[in-house]
Amino acid sequence: MREKVIKIPFDRHAFLESRKVAWSFFSKKHLKSFIIYTVLSISILTSGIIFDIRDAFPVGIVVGSGMLVYLFFKWSEFFQNRTKHLKKAESHALHYEDELMDFNYIFSDDSFEYFDKEMSIKFIWPLFKSFVIYKNNVMLILKDGRGSFTINKSQLAAEEYNELCDILDNKIV
Repeated sequence: MREKVIKIPFDRHAFLESRKVAWSFFSKKHLKSFIIYTVLSISILTSGIIFDIRDAFPVGIVVGSGMLVYLFFKWSEFFQNRTKHLKKAESHALHYEDELMDFNYIFSDDSFEYFDKEMSIKFIWPLFKSFVIYKNNVMLILKDGRGSFTINKSQLAAEEYNELCDILDNKIV
């Protein structure tokens, strides 16, 4: 394979959309568990209200209420983290816009490289866990879980997008 270079001029809308998509992708398992526990808590509380009234100690009401209070704080923390993440993305977008940034990706036989005006980073292919196409974004996910690279499909020509997917299919096992 010859080296494939993809140069993407900064697009604020695409950048912010890719950050929202990344947040959505990486938080979906937490969101799913919060929903399951919320339904479970409401079920326990409802059954406690229905059946524990005759008992001396309303276990279902106490447990259900305690779980709902705990979940209230977990939901609150979840939305605060989302807001913090999106504000940080907005701050980065303003910075990239001011600096007239371009994002450069190089896909070669042995590595993936990203560089812009401020930084350059290179990864060998075995460091990647997978790549995912999620909500029109190509996401390269590192094995250590500490990072990912997201390329919005709208920023690529159709043949460039197909070529990128072929390269990633061959390189990331």
